[in-house]
Amino acid sequence: MISKVKYLLYVLTAVVMSSCNTDDVITASLPPSIILDSETGVYTVKQGREICIAPNYESVADAVYCWMLDGEVIGSAPSLVFVKEDVGQYFVTLSVTTEAGSDSEEIRIDVVEREIPTVSIAGPDHQTVSVGTGIDFTATVRETSLDHSLVWHVNGNAVSTEAAYRFMADECGTYSITASAENEDGAHSDTVEVVVLRPEDMPFEWNFATGEYHTVVGRKLRIVPSTASNLEEVTY
Repeated sequence: MISKVKYLLYVLTAVVMSSCNTDDVITASLPPSIILDSETGVYTVKQGREICIAPNYESVADAVYCWMLDGEVIGSAPSLVFVKEDVGQYFVTLSVTTEAGSDSEEIRIDVVEREIPTVSIAGPDHQTVSVGTGIDFTATVRETSLDHSLVWHVNGNAVSTEAAYRFMADECGTYSITASAENEDGAHSDTVEVVVLRPEDMPFEWNFATGEYHTVVGRKLRIVPSTASNLEEVTY
């Protein structure tokens, strides 16, 4: 690799020789030079995204370009399109060679994590209700440094952009309720399924706080279901 100092000395020598040889023409070519568009030689890109590194060059007629990462050639053009899914630091060496010499630079590419919003809907993933009964849903989105949008969809149709959404159906069927959050880094969604039935078709369901109860001989124990549905005309 020809350092910048050696390159300047080469240029000064050529100038001196040209002033001393007025009768001769200097035909010696200058060695190539790489001029990075980053003063620090460090580039940053988010995982899964492409970055194009395109340095400027001098004296690169008929030049051969070589980009290397971990001992492997990853490019042979003046510019490099780089993309990685794994977060980390990558050190890439660029070299350019002509008949007059060569130059090289090592650059660092920092691949950082994307800030994709994560959304979740509170409550169970599957619910059953009767026609005309409302269900309140709330979506929580993990905060990032980027602004995000939130959209609720029912069977693919957008219905709301608020954090809270009240669902109610007038017809029986199976409904897919989806909350989707999106920013410039990506999108994420969460979905729950709601089955809407006629009141007379609603299943009888109840739940208890535990499957086992313990008491002392002679003492009373009160056992009640914590939640129940369709309790009309029920015999216990």
